[in-house]
Amino acid sequence: MTSEERWRRRPDAELLDAGARLHEYTDEGRTIVLAELRRRGLAEPLADPEPVVAPPDRRCPRCNVRVDAGDHFCADCGAPLADGADPGAPGTSAGPAVDRTNVVLMIGLTIVTFGFYYPYWFLSRRPMLNMLRAEERVGVLPSAVAILLLVANLLIAAQAQETPSTTPGLSGGGAAALAGAVELSFGILLLVQCFKVRRMLAAHLASRPRADAAAHTSAGAWTHSISALGVLVLGIFYLQHVINTRLPDERRCLLPD
Repeated sequence: MTSEERWRRRPDAELLDAGARLHEYTDEGRTIVLAELRRRGLAEPLADPEPVVAPPDRRCPRCNVRVDAGDHFCADCGAPLADGADPGAPGTSAGPAVDRTNVVLMIGLTIVTFGFYYPYWFLSRRPMLNMLRAEERVGVLPSAVAILLLVANLLIAAQAQETPSTTPGLSGGGAAALAGAVELSFGILLLVQCFKVRRMLAAHLASRPRADAAAHTSAGAWTHSISALGVLVLGIFYLQHVINTRLPDERRCLLPD
């Protein structure tokens, strides 16, 4: 039995339903259905209905995370979501809005806050740093753990002062040893974060043309100019100096350097 013969045996209701769904059939199938509709004198579809195509997922051009249609900034990395704009092209707001802060003020805030400003710096700069053209990202967890370590250190010191030296517990050498371990963990954790930010800044700066390119023809010279010794000794204060002096604000300065 041929295809034409099979369609001739089908009822009118099934044939009309097939006519409403012609886009689901092959060219040969559409020809057979239309011919059978004409033979029976049934109404033909006015036009082949187009299949409904769902719009593609809107994704962040920086980190490829799915974003909602009304979002203007990525909730994960903070990148601006300019429709149809190339995130690396001049004239688009694709770069970081740089947070410039006086380094002397940062040192004072670190002292006044008993060190809490140090991990807060990473949290407050996280949206800007995660917009850099770098593979790595600054997370919330390391800074949160560093803040907890500082709180634990303060509690250890308070407990040691309240506990008499003759009472077993956190007093004397025991408290000092525990406090030293907490401080060491705090320092190592934030030092690792500092060097991560150094790598991110280096990758971002290496991806941009330098004004004195004739004197620095290789990307490596630009990358290695962020001093590892400066990060080791001065930490976030040196990193902020690099941000203040060498990182262009690509949200306000939209023209290439």
